[in-house]
Amino acid sequence: MLNFSFSFQVVILMVICPVRGLYMLEDRLDNAGTDFVLMFMHQKKAGLPLQLHLTTSQPVPVIVRIRTPQALSEEHIDLLVQVYNSNVTIVLLPETLRSSSESERTYKSLLVTSDDVIVLFATSLQHKSTDSTLVYPTDVLSNEYVAVSMLSDKPNPAFIGSTVGVVALEFGMVSIYLPDGITVLFDNITYTAKMHITLNKYEVFHLVTTDVTGIIIKANINLAAFSGHSFIKLGDPSGDHMEVMLPPIQSLGRQYMVAKKPSYQYTPEFIRVVSTSIATNINISDGVSTSAVVLEGKGSYYDFDLPSTGALLTANQSILVAQISRSRCIDGTNGDPSMSLAFSPEFLSSQYTFGVPATFDSNLDKYNLLIVVEAIYLEHVQFDGVYLDPHVSWNNVADSEFLTTEIEDITAGRHTLSSDQPWARLAGVVHGFGGGEHFQTAIGRYLGEPRGQINTTKEENVDVYRQSILSLRYKDYLPSEAPFYNTTSESLLMCFTLCLDYSACYLLATRPDTDDVIGQVICVLYTTVAASGHLQSEPGYTLYRRFA
Repeated sequence: MLNFSFSFQVVILMVICPVRGLYMLEDRLDNAGTDFVLMFMHQKKAGLPLQLHLTTSQPVPVIVRIRTPQALSEEHIDLLVQVYNSNVTIVLLPETLRSSSESERTYKSLLVTSDDVIVLFATSLQHKSTDSTLVYPTDVLSNEYVAVSMLSDKPNPAFIGSTVGVVALEFGMVSIYLPDGITVLFDNITYTAKMHITLNKYEVFHLVTTDVTGIIIKANINLAAFSGHSFIKLGDPSGDHMEVMLPPIQSLGRQYMVAKKPSYQYTPEFIRVVSTSIATNINISDGVSTSAVVLEGKGSYYDFDLPSTGALLTANQSILVAQISRSRCIDGTNGDPSMSLAFSPEFLSSQYTFGVPATFDSNLDKYNLLIVVEAIYLEHVQFDGVYLDPHVSWNNVADSEFLTTEIEDITAGRHTLSSDQPWARLAGVVHGFGGGEHFQTAIGRYLGEPRGQINTTKEENVDVYRQSILSLRYKDYLPSEAPFYNTTSESLLMCFTLCLDYSACYLLATRPDTDDVIGQVICVLYTTVAASGHLQSEPGYTLYRRFA
């Protein structure tokens, strides 16, 4: 059984770095956390181990435990590894944790917990068939998802290989609603329209059919959910594995932008838009014209070829948007199909740390970075701490306020994409290719604002990063938004107690009251609105974040 780890000088995942005292980015819900649950879907090829890639933004080593549900899993894994902010730790796992080619219930789940914030990427690696997915922490997960994938067009249009996987965080009922014409064979029963599965804690349900696009997953418990294809062929003899972790429907937006990769200008890429509600109206603008699409049913989808100008999609209800690159030849070698999830202009950050997924036994040999930036911050963008060449060529994304460029041949290793303006909006897609290999993934995923009211019940599967009591965040700064309450108290402890008495109190700022009685403390209370706003200099104040 392979259960050893390596330290490797590549940071694979996005992490929102500690903000330079100006923006509460750490308090947005994203892919950084301390508690993760995941699984690996079926992969047609075999022979190589599964991989986890871990890194952190913390200045001290983070202890991470990686394990299977011990009493239930056929594989017994229990590892402790150290993760550093200077590299990525690669953990190899046995192939037996991968789901089979049939629909099944198993305990092939994996639990990852840490004593401080990490980011996590899961890689299903095989020779000429590799994909990686960003893994989200449990505190951003929910109970409803919509899946996306595709039907393989070669060698057989009815190839059974499109997959969905879910992991239950508690005991509960999972309902799966199938689109018209889609059937699922499970336990010698053929299901149409819907199926209901009872899962125990950490149990996995893996579903296989022709195309999982539009499948609605709904449960009375929180789930981790994945979708993709075991080995898909699109327009070229070469094929590849596709796998993404799905964001919950509650984390999806109504507006998305998609940009053509300059290195793919002569190769078809297309967009698949999936509705999450009935009667979804979508306007698609390419900067020249606008078309209107109506998706009548929940889980309906619409495909269109991505124009060279990119596109801006605006809907009246939440949608899931996937960008799929067909097989192509790059520098004389086959590049395989790949898929990434698009990002919303509203859900972006100003600083990312990431790296290329350099993997063992991989044919990947070229890596490019697509950069998306709001036009007004064009001159403020830095790659690896160096401002971009002012003569770099930029392209408009349809008729939005965003521009794109591509940095080719970035090296394997750690990289950063950032702005010297902390309120700038940036995004990036790193993609790599080689002989029979291609992957693409966003360098980070933003999943919404903090809840309006603090969760005061701590359960086992709640991320400890956001569920301790009060944590010091910054000194000499205050949110620019107005507080909802301020007063003077007799001690710092009484300020803490005051914040805990108000369910709306999300941030607490304190300062010794030097203008009044010695020992008095000024207490300033803020709601969640201040958590994602700008910070302004206010000497003497200490800002705390409430978690429970």
